[in-house]
Amino acid sequence: MAKDHLNREQYSFVAAAMAGRIKIFLNQKFIDSKNIPPAVYDAALGLFDSALECVLQPIPEEPIKNSEDYAVVAYFMRRSNIVGRQDNRIKLDGLICHYRQLIASLKIERVLDNAHEIEEFKNLENFFSMLAAQGEQDRYDDHMSRHCHLSDDEQ
Repeated sequence: MAKDHLNREQYSFVAAAMAGRIKIFLNQKFIDSKNIPPAVYDAALGLFDSALECVLQPIPEEPIKNSEDYAVVAYFMRRSNIVGRQDNRIKLDGLICHYRQLIASLKIERVLDNAHEIEEFKNLENFFSMLAAQGEQDRYDDHMSRHCHLSDDEQ
């Protein structure tokens, strides 16, 4: 297999790594998880749910061939349409637990076994952090537009 192809194990790992990066992103941005705004939880839930869907999807017959095709993963992220939920924290905790188990089961130390793959993963880290930030802003803007229609009299 060419070193720039993702095999079945790596394809699942990309989705799991995506969830891990989003969790790290949220932890860096909001030191105390109790202060994470609902709109940000919604954004994170959407990304987690899509990552989970990505893991559960049938693996394509053809492996992902290059970094441009990681847009396939981004597609799953964009498909999510999560509405506001009361049980956000519970769902996030459950999904985080799922990904910890998934990463452990994949024995990921075997995945990043050469400099090329490590460099690709660093690129993915940046890519997913950027998408997480954009997803947060999009959800926040949408949340504000739906729930904060104050007239001049009300302000």
